Amino acid sequence: MILPNPLPATWEAVRAARDAMTLAGRVFEPPPFRRQAQCQQTLQDFQQYLRKDTDYERSKALSSLERLDRERKLRELKKEINGLLVLGLWATFEHFLRDFLQERLKPQGQPPPLAESLRYNRLCNDIQRWNMRGLLDFLKENVSDPELPKLIKGAKNILEYRNQVAHADPRRNNNNMGADLEYVHNTLNKLTNILLQN
Repeated sequence: MILPNPLPATWEAVRAARDAMTLAGRVFEPPPFRRQAQCQQTLQDFQQYLRKDTDYERSKALSSLERLDRERKLRELKKEINGLLVLGLWATFEHFLRDFLQERLKPQGQPPPLAESLRYNRLCNDIQRWNMRGLLDFLKENVSDPELPKLIKGAKNILEYRNQVAHADPRRNNNNMGADLEYVHNTLNKLTNILLQN
């Protein structure tokens, strides 16, 4: 059985989600050329309204603060969604990799003897328990391709970011991997295609 590459279909879903997020952002976020002027105006309005004593002026001050807070929350939401999209791409790749290894290690031809069947079943169970760093190192040692070491290194960086997202690690804010979904897709897709060719 030949396994298909599942990443293109997942990538289409990721692109649709990213495009929807961009459109939603345009509704709430001013265009870049107006953003700085709008922020300055909001700050001036807020400072001016704080000096006034009427409830109406205070409500204007609060609405200007809410606008700034909404923009900040939208930026945070974009980071969160990008992290989840990376998580989805990685989960697709990980599932493919485990299935691929099990398929490649399956005995071919005649029904295997009992001992070989038991070894295969045991190996399949072990593959499900291997951590992904171990699987990536296994690929690096056993698949020959000149581009593979670079792709494995990129996959390990993606795995680190994936772990930060999955475990809500605050360090992920320092990592811009989630912003570069194209890089994540290209790295995992190239790695998948190399495996399918071997």
